[in-house]
Amino acid sequence: MFLKCLSVIFIVLCVSETYAIQVIRDIPYTHDGRQALDLLMPVETRSFIPPRPAAIVMHSGGWVGGCRSEIENIAEWFAEQGLVVINVDYTLATATENKWPAQVADVIQGVWWLKENAVRYNINPNKILAVGASAGGHLAAMLGQTSISNLITGVDSEVHGIVVFSAPWNLLTATTDKQLYYTGLLLPAATPEALYMASPVYRITRHSPPVLIFHGTDDELVPFQQSEEACEAYVSKGMNYCFLVPLEGCTHALELTDIEKTFDSIRQFLDWWLTQ
Repeated sequence: MFLKCLSVIFIVLCVSETYAIQVIRDIPYTHDGRQALDLLMPVETRSFIPPRPAAIVMHSGGWVGGCRSEIENIAEWFAEQGLVVINVDYTLATATENKWPAQVADVIQGVWWLKENAVRYNINPNKILAVGASAGGHLAAMLGQTSISNLITGVDSEVHGIVVFSAPWNLLTATTDKQLYYTGLLLPAATPEALYMASPVYRITRHSPPVLIFHGTDDELVPFQQSEEACEAYVSKGMNYCFLVPLEGCTHALELTDIEKTFDSIRQFLDWWLTQ
């Protein structure tokens, strides 16, 4: 099992040190107070620190399960690289309620929270990364293709880069019983129109942010071809910054060791992304 990079050219590494981190847990971040985040910040000893890039991290679980503690290792890793990180919970769909777009509405508020607290936590509001796995990767991809303004505070939800693991980009191609089960729970009605609107691949434009995609080549829940389709859509818009890293032999359920093998590639992406 190994990582194989396709069509990726990276510049010399700039992110060379790791940081101790401080964690503040259970901060409510949605307007209704129902969803919370953990804030992870690098500990810095210098008296002057330029504003730091930030990341919003979203867990997996098929939009119907999971919680932020399950992806804490990834959130911690990004904070150790020098990013201010929020690891968020979001509304989970059930058989009868909490349907789409409640999930993306929550994480949009997470981006708002980062920008509204940029001064307080020394965040660069123009350098925000969306990170997610599986369903969380779908939400990260949606954030990358969506920008909604908060009419009260004036901030928007634009993010400037995406890193995803095993993300579904095209819900219209869901055909297996398990795929149809999850999309059926997510959407109020899984019509072709609704599946299309909830598919980030159809929202890609020439203004979409750079994206780094990791995907298992033996993934039966979200086929590897979904990530290939996403990069093809980027190319069709004249953009050359969709970077696809196949995880050879991996299935949808990535082990911790599989995730850890991606860190060098993510670090290289960050070094390039921070100069853009």
